[in-house]
Amino acid sequence: MITESLKLSSQNQVTITTPIREALGVVAGDCVLVSLEDNEVRMYPAKKSWAKQTSGIAKNIYKAVGGGANYLKNERKTWNKR
Repeated sequence: MITESLKLSSQNQVTITTPIREALGVVAGDCVLVSLEDNEVRMYPAKKSWAKQTSGIAKNIYKAVGGGANYLKNERKTWNKR
């Protein structure tokens, strides 16, 4: 765990220190996600692409029906019946 003391500027900004930037793998110009829960702030590096971030998110869900391609094939067959 890295803990740093950051000072809020007059424009309500903080500078992310080098150890934290390096740990997050972010550089100038990158986006970060910040969340607040129960008075605790967390910062995460934002993915460069939503497609990359969600790629494979359901890869294990369709195993029981023979994979995603098989599920879609069977689902599309029902479209003509409706």
